[in-house]
Amino acid sequence: MLGWMMAGAYAAPCALAVVDGRVPAPGLAFASRTATLTKPSGAAVEALACLLEASPALRLHVEVHTDAMGSDTYNLAMSQRRADAIRAALLARGIDGGRVAASGCGEGYPLAPNDTAEGRARNARIELWAPAPPDRPACATMEVPPAPPPPPRAEPAPVPPRWLPADCSAWTALSPGAAPTWPGVRCEGGPAGWTCAVSDAPEVVIAAASACLAGRWDGPEWLAARGGWALVVGPGAQGGATIGAR
Repeated sequence: MLGWMMAGAYAAPCALAVVDGRVPAPGLAFASRTATLTKPSGAAVEALACLLEASPALRLHVEVHTDAMGSDTYNLAMSQRRADAIRAALLARGIDGGRVAASGCGEGYPLAPNDTAEGRARNARIELWAPAPPDRPACATMEVPPAPPPPPRAEPAPVPPRWLPADCSAWTALSPGAAPTWPGVRCEGGPAGWTCAVSDAPEVVIAAASACLAGRWDGPEWLAARGGWALVVGPGAQGGATIGAR
């Protein structure tokens, strides 16, 4: 009679079963921010010990996962301490240590986004594998996919070679019938006059021209009188300048 009563009491927490290589972990929980199992977890540990005793060939792998609250290092260490705590509780109940492995997985294997309380609750979980399928290695030995490389940093556009001539003969040779032919100059017009667009700012062009020609300001333009005509430098499009003959 006593043996029946003990068998019945012992069988009650042995209602756990392995399903698709996993064992449910109802009641296993930890005090907040600790690796200490709560008192109600004792019944769950007893049920797991019972299952392992009833199935001598069974091997259990404990995986503890966290949400993304806290640093990666902290979460990984905490999850490992919690997995070790479950293993230690089973060993304290007489289970051979060679039958229970423990892995802390940290936050590396989420089931849901961590930006909601519901998602974090799903991610902070305990998984019991019996054992882990061969095609799913334990998370402690899994390689976390590397973060994608950052996008290549945009390199500054190469600075175009300076087209402004340093030789004064290039400036003094200009006339209404002789427009600049320097690289980077875009000119329109004919023998009666022309206008050229350059990418340099007006003050840069004026500085180069005034080193060779005497000029003066006339409103927004700079003029260099040249025997009946004038070389004119003024503002152009997109911060550039214009050079003209008139």
